[in-house]
Amino acid sequence: MPLLFVQKAVAQSSIDAKITSLIKTKPIRVDQHPFAKDTNILYWPMYFSSSYFQDSLNFNIPNKQEIASVHLVYTRFRQVDTFNQPRLNEKRFYRLAEKHPEWYKNKDITWRVFEQTKAKTEKRAKKMFHGFIVFLKPNKDPEFVDREFETLDDILLNISDTMETVPDKTIWRVKRKYIETGRYLPWRKDLLDKGVRYTSAGIWFRRPETRMEVDSIPRLTIPGYQKSSGKYKGKKLQRLDVYNSLLRYPLKGKWAIVSDVTGSMSPFTGQILAFIKNHPFSRDSTQFSFFNDGNGAPELIKRIGISGGVYTCEVNSFEVLNKTVRKAMKAGDGGDLPENNIEAVLRTIKKWPQIDTVLMIADELAPVKDMVLLKYVKKPVMIIVCSHFGNGNIPKDYVKIAQFTKGGILTPSGMIRIPKNMRNGNFIDCREHRYTYRDGVLYQN
Repeated sequence: MPLLFVQKAVAQSSIDAKITSLIKTKPIRVDQHPFAKDTNILYWPMYFSSSYFQDSLNFNIPNKQEIASVHLVYTRFRQVDTFNQPRLNEKRFYRLAEKHPEWYKNKDITWRVFEQTKAKTEKRAKKMFHGFIVFLKPNKDPEFVDREFETLDDILLNISDTMETVPDKTIWRVKRKYIETGRYLPWRKDLLDKGVRYTSAGIWFRRPETRMEVDSIPRLTIPGYQKSSGKYKGKKLQRLDVYNSLLRYPLKGKWAIVSDVTGSMSPFTGQILAFIKNHPFSRDSTQFSFFNDGNGAPELIKRIGISGGVYTCEVNSFEVLNKTVRKAMKAGDGGDLPENNIEAVLRTIKKWPQIDTVLMIADELAPVKDMVLLKYVKKPVMIIVCSHFGNGNIPKDYVKIAQFTKGGILTPSGMIRIPKNMRNGNFIDCREHRYTYRDGVLYQN
């Protein structure tokens, strides 16, 4: 049998298997599929109740961009009760395969089927969109990716462990007291403003003049101590908060580290990798997940709980872990600011149900887009908040996650446990730092 024939048969077999799987997929029911004018979205309409594309369509992919997702969209309205929608969907998938058969073998493409329910008449149904919507990944600037990887390499090369001595620290309480000067103040405002003072109270019972003295008395003395610290010899980092937090808080039990690798997180991601490289034992009972909020998919197709872009690493090899991190970073940078933190946590727990605790490495600047899913998290979540400005504040989303899951906030100074009954003005001391609670945020004093 000719080799070319065999290759075609194998390729067709994989297409058949994929399409069989797709037509069994439960459709997502919506009133009408959303539309947006975007250069990264291609609309390829088909005729109503037909598997043929409309005329004059261009099936070329601009700029050789990668495919993020493909949606098959149709209406629920039927002309006759005996109409077989799955059979039509199958024909439509095969029609698309004539244009791009390689998509059916690409495991990075997300396929979805949408059933529109808005149309109640044939006339209305014919006006709605039917066919395929193709979502493209924006082309990442290769120089930006290279710079991110250079940051990782620099941190891995230049971080080592050392011991740091912290001296005693005295916290002072300011005491104010008022002392009489021996002079007396006039009752008349004009004389008071002129600075007139008297040596006695007189028959008018003048008020005694006082002056304020400020005195500081020690309120609390924190004994000095020695602590492990990271030492960085490069020029790309100002702080090692993530590295030092991991270094000073041993991960006892079965943990999973779930880290945001979007946007400008490379300085913090590098610290995670450096810690794992310098402390191989940390991989023995720890699993790893890295998320980028959707693999660069357009915001229109990101849905709560299924945004995607979560990369897990099952092999306790630093080389494999390093490659997984870079793959996740290269695949997407998050797009919009809010990220899919809770989705990443839930996927990690589902993959490794035996873990005791989740350690989330989170971006201080990025809100959590899927807080509605927090109620499904049944494991404690500890959080290291990556601060770009070094102010040490804990945003309200991360405070809420730590409170709800009975986890905490891990800082270089120690673990912060946050009671659920916190009120404005309440504070938590963590070694030399005090955190004041206000409107859901913990502000570092």
